[in-house]
Amino acid sequence: MTTALASETTFHSKATTWVIRIILAAFLAQILLSVNLWFPYNRSYPTVPLFSFLDFNLGRIITSLLSGCFLGSFAYAGFAAKWRKQALGIGLGCLSLLILEDINRFQAWVYIYTALLGMITWNLWRKQPDRALISLQFIMAMVYFWTGAQKLNIQFITDVYPWLIKVFEATKWLAEYPTLGYGVGLFEMLIGLLLLLPKTQKVGVLLGTFLHLGILALLIKDNWNSVVYPWNVAMIALLFALFWKQESTETTASDPKKARPNLFIVALFGLLPFFDFFQLIPHCLALGMYSGTSMECDLIIHDDGRVDCVPPKLYDKLLFKSKTESILSLDDWGVEDLNIPPFASDRVYRAVAKEFCACSNKHQGYVEFYYPERWKDEDRQVLVSCEELLREK
Repeated sequence: MTTALASETTFHSKATTWVIRIILAAFLAQILLSVNLWFPYNRSYPTVPLFSFLDFNLGRIITSLLSGCFLGSFAYAGFAAKWRKQALGIGLGCLSLLILEDINRFQAWVYIYTALLGMITWNLWRKQPDRALISLQFIMAMVYFWTGAQKLNIQFITDVYPWLIKVFEATKWLAEYPTLGYGVGLFEMLIGLLLLLPKTQKVGVLLGTFLHLGILALLIKDNWNSVVYPWNVAMIALLFALFWKQESTETTASDPKKARPNLFIVALFGLLPFFDFFQLIPHCLALGMYSGTSMECDLIIHDDGRVDCVPPKLYDKLLFKSKTESILSLDDWGVEDLNIPPFASDRVYRAVAKEFCACSNKHQGYVEFYYPERWKDEDRQVLVSCEELLREK
């Protein structure tokens, strides 16, 4: 029995150590690709607090220090066993402050990394590190399952799937069969289900690797969303770290609790995303990457106000709505300034639009919000003048 416990603890310790290292490497790469988000030097895209009632501004220096702090803490935890739980706790605390200040930092990849590191930290503090692995595996499985489930909608079939499939000349013809897009979602769901079952986990790892290599090829070919290139590589590495080497021990067999994921993780990743189908939770918690169901927002301004209200680096991103009006997409603004798609929600977009309207109102500015209908091939459009938006509380 003692030998089994030592073997199991060693196996779990190695797996969780590699998870920390993989996430550290991915964080470093993705922060370098979105450096203005974490070490702001000439940021123009407004910060929006995670909670509207907790609005504060850390400033450039403190923001940079906190970013360096969480990276340094994760680096220490990845290569030193002593004080690991303290280092992870400090790192997660610094990262949480950054997310509280600006919800745009709460990207899908940040959410996944934070959940994985949080689970490791929780089990270290409880002195039960051997129970972390099953919860980490469950998180990964649910990421694939719900990402696939979110793609089973009309918007993905008519908008996202044709765009993706036309990136390569050899696959353009598949756009003529849009219902094949449902297969993409079902394929990702299958990966999630395979990862849940010990006997099929290696198959799930291989299919997941194929999926991420395909996504990488599409994104690189289209030169789009470079910040998630490292995330796709990290997900492949995490699959192998968490699922490829399987060991069963007497300890696990004799203690059913170790074969069950943490109940909070089950609720957060297993159940909560379902409620997004009824718009009952924030879309960010639903793992709907590339699902086509995120809202969009355009800022419209009279050309007389361009110099006053639009940062010069965004001039090339302006579209012309008429002879006297220009359009600035919030997606284009976020990607150009921070190299991330901005956090898409009604509250957040309205907060950003208000910042814009504070300047553009005198130039007859207004805002267009687009809300995709999950089950209809159409967007609900709402037009709001800057004057009206600024009156909102």
